Amino acid sequence: MSKCPKCGVEIDYLDVKVTETIDYTVILEDGEDGSLEWEADPDPRGENSKSVEASCPECGAILFSGDDIDAKLEDFLRGDE
Repeated sequence: MSKCPKCGVEIDYLDVKVTETIDYTVILEDGEDGSLEWEADPDPRGENSKSVEASCPECGAILFSGDDIDAKLEDFLRGDE
């Protein structure tokens, strides 16, 4: 089992927060009511449009962050780190 390096508690899972950015184009439709039309960008920015933070479920300390941390998470949860 892994230990949180901040609080020292043994943990077997992490809380993970993923934030993604989606670009939209917004136009005002023609007509009397002039409602907004939201159109998602069909070509998102890729890896830079996502950020990931993994934290200790006990103390809330952020242990890992970035957009490609799967290997770090696996190593930590296996107790390799």
